[in-house]
Amino acid sequence: MASHRPKLSTKAKVITALIYILALALLVAVIYLNLNPSGKDPMDLLEDTLHQDKTVSTTVEVPYNAEGSDKYANIEPIYSISDITLREGADGSLTAYKDGVVADSYTGVAKKEEGVWYFVRDGKVDSNYNGIAANEKGNWYIADGKVDFTYTGTFQVNNDEYNIVGGKVVEE
Repeated sequence: MASHRPKLSTKAKVITALIYILALALLVAVIYLNLNPSGKDPMDLLEDTLHQDKTVSTTVEVPYNAEGSDKYANIEPIYSISDITLREGADGSLTAYKDGVVADSYTGVAKKEEGVWYFVRDGKVDSNYNGIAANEKGNWYIADGKVDFTYTGTFQVNNDEYNIVGGKVVEE
């Protein structure tokens, strides 16, 4: 048996075609937005791609060693040292807190208690660090993760020499 569908009027055919076109446009828009979340014009994206700098730059993290590092000298920590509290965890590690929340974006020198200052990297005290690190009070000589207030002398990293008095860099 052959099935008979009623013939669509011209108006119904136009409406059906519009629905298909709108559905297709919506599908294209969803795909475009997923591939181009910035919302840039496709021609601008093509232009950016064609004129993109083809050089590749990489940052090499040079690890510090027994001689030390000055990678953390002259940095401007994101928090004041008066805003940072160091707390000891159950495992004995020290973690930086700001307003009761772990300050995992803090890198610099912070005080645990009077006369005991530590180098903090990404919110955790790094007891292996030897070198120069900063807070808003200046640059400090760090030995095994702590400011060494007893050290007076020079500290050399690569071609840079730091003059230190009582643990503080006084001249570079």
